[in-house]
Amino acid sequence: MMSVRFIAIMAVLSVFGNMSFAEELRLGAYDQPPYMMKEGENPGICADIVREAAGRAGYDTSYKLLPHKRELIYFVENRIDVETCVSPEWRSKYREISAYTEAFFNTENVVIARKDSGMATTGDIRDFRGKTLGTILGYFITDGFQEEFEAGRIIREDVATQDKNIRKLAAGRFDGIIIDRITGSYLIRQLGFNPADFRTAYVFETKSLLAARIHKSREDVIPKLNRALAEMKKDGTIDKIISKYMGTGPKNE
Repeated sequence: MMSVRFIAIMAVLSVFGNMSFAEELRLGAYDQPPYMMKEGENPGICADIVREAAGRAGYDTSYKLLPHKRELIYFVENRIDVETCVSPEWRSKYREISAYTEAFFNTENVVIARKDSGMATTGDIRDFRGKTLGTILGYFITDGFQEEFEAGRIIREDVATQDKNIRKLAAGRFDGIIIDRITGSYLIRQLGFNPADFRTAYVFETKSLLAARIHKSREDVIPKLNRALAEMKKDGTIDKIISKYMGTGPKNE
């Protein structure tokens, strides 16, 4: 006759045997608000989008915010499965270990100026000649600005972070700054400035399509993630996530 203890053990094993445990995707990011930020209620646009897509696809997720160089190393060492937000052209040197989801939105760089600066909205970068624009150290600037900088026709002043650019612009030390539209909208509010005091003076033609980078060892998850991302585009979830962080930014006039 079976003992009560044996029956109890078998019952427990039966319960666990019928349970299904979701696979985990290890997400990695570096600090670049509002796209990628510290873990918490609002970890950033990219983490929100990818975690929602992963959940819809049936995966659990963990999330690490790392210094940028360390995040790249973690991906190479297969210590994270997913870089939450990147353009494939930014990671060309890691082509052999990288696969990508479908792009889920694109970035748009702009030149932001103070509203009282008298700088007109323009579609011609020659209108910035003789002006000083704040940029981020080490970034190549498209739309012909790089050539204008190198020729000395537009003055480039590099800083380490975009919040410093915004502070210098607000203090009148720059005529304008080059920044991603969503980042500018988010940081202006976070730093306590009034968005109405700024304006968009130029919209870049060059856009960057952003996707999740998946380690080649986990590229089997991509079809499921792509289906989830397509659903999120269709039902407006991605737009809602972006709007949560962006608010209303400086407008063209």
